[in-house]
Parts: sequence; C-alpha cells; structure tokens
Amino acid sequence: VYKRQEVDINDARLLVKIAELISLAFNQDKPEIEFLKKNILCEESSLPSIFLVAFDGDHLVGCNAFIANDFCVNQEFVPCFQSCWSATHPEYQGQGIFIAIQQEAKNILAERGGSFIYGLPNDASHPIFVKKLNFFEVDCLFARIPNIPIIRNLWINKSFVINRGNTQTIEVNERQIAKFKKNLNSNIIEMQVGSSYAWGKIQSRKKFNLNIKVFTLGGMYINTSKDFLTILNEIYSLDCHFIEILSCKSNSCNNFFKNWKKSLSHRFIFYNLTNVQNNFQNINLMKGISDTF
Repeated sequence: VYKRQEVDINDARLLVKIAELISLAFNQDKPEIEFLKKNILCEESSLPSIFLVAFDGDHLVGCNAFIANDFCVNQEFVPCFQSCWSATHPEYQGQGIFIAIQQEAKNILAERGGSFIYGLPNDASHPIFVKKLNFFEVDCLFARIPNIPIIRNLWINKSFVINRGNTQTIEVNERQIAKFKKNLNSNIIEMQVGSSYAWGKIQSRKKFNLNIKVFTLGGMYINTSKDFLTILNEIYSLDCHFIEILSCKSNSCNNFFKNWKKSLSHRFIFYNLTNVQNNFQNINLMKGISDTF
C-alpha cells in the first residue's frame, strides 16, 4: 500500500520532485516550478486547490492536482475541482496508484464541501475515470466558424432566447476562470456587455504554409439574447480567420450556435460528490476551463 497525502503547493523541494515525476511519466521537459503553481492555485475560488501525491517509502511515485473553481447554482456559488496534472512513475504504472489518489481525493473533497470533480481526460486516463472510478461522461461539441461576413452567420442561431430563470443549469464562474488563465497568458481577450461576458484567446497555426489566426472561445455567460449578438459582433471584429468553440454538450449556450460536430479528441467527465447537481440538465462550461487551455 502506497502512502497517499496532501502536500503544500508552496513546498519548493517537493515541487521539484513533482516536476521530475511529470517529466519522467510523459518523457518531456520538466515544467518550471512557478508554472506549476500558477496552473494550480486559483486564488479567488471559495475553497483552495489541493495536490495529492503517493510515496513508496521516500520515493515519489504518483501525483494529481485538483484545481478549485466556483460554479453557480441558482445564484449561489458551489466549489468544484478539476482533476489534472496526473502522473505516475513509469516503474509503477499499472499498479493502481492513479485510482488510489482519485479515491482519496473523493473523500477529502467531499468532506470539505466540494460539489463535483470534473476534467477533460486524455485517451489513457479516460477509460479509468469512466469504467473504474464511476465518473459520468458528457460529449464535447466542436464548431469552427470562418470569420467571413458572407457565411459566418450560417453557424449562428439568432432566434434562440435564453431563459435565465432556468433552475436546471449549473455554470462555471467565467470571470474567475479568465482571470486565472491570465496568470499564464496576458493575451487573454475579454468581452463584456452588461452582465454578459465572453473570453478566449487568439492562436496562430500553420497550414499549407499559411499563418492562420484562430480565436478559441474559452467560455461565455449570456444574460440576454441581445447581449449575445453584441458580443458576437465583438468576436467578429477580432483579427482572426476562424472562431473555434469546444463546448460541453449540455451547455445551454450551445443553442446560440448551429452546425455542431462531436469532438473525437475531447470529452468532459464528472463525478458527483453530493447530490447538488444530480437534477441539472445543463452544465455550462467550455474548453477554456481545461488546464491545457
């Protein structure tokens, strides 16, 4: 049985070991210590993020971060946690360390008042979450809209009227997430109209020797349909060739758009720590929530 414990994210010596473990597990360069801390500590969340590790004696063999984010239910905030920065030492993979850390996290986060654990797993961890850890899965929808005036509105549903009185919706605090992401990327773009809000980033991608600029919508909160059209015009005015959206299938904001496709490389997973969201039809979050955004 491997020793599992919560660690202080500000412990520089341990963070060095965690960075080395991540490097070994994924055969990549070690992440910088400050980069790890910035990715994990969302200072405005109502509960702190946690980092769990597993030891074999004094040897660090596994780790997993759980980033705290606040979601809104009926105008009240509830704390939720994103599972990410998972790594198991190559010599210990297949020995249940990842599962043990996740089970420990369920107990700790439930005791501290967390509502649910969620994530966007990779192909390796996805079947473990769904088949062995009892997470439920929601598809990720994908849309890429050419920012060309004559055709871009073919992807827009201008007749949709959002119902802000819908009590079957749980939604992430988008402003909190965007501020968190700005710690890593000062070029995050924000748009606000009244109490409605959207954010994202522009990336350059090479294709056919061309430099293609893509604005990826990180997330949005829409108070009225009129606000959406105003924010949409702000997005259209950005210096980009495409607008890209990856969104949880049950996101009520998806109704503002058309021509969705199911993403083959992304999916959302959730684990209920309480019954607070069992009766909710809509879980409003987009790709911007991901630790890799």
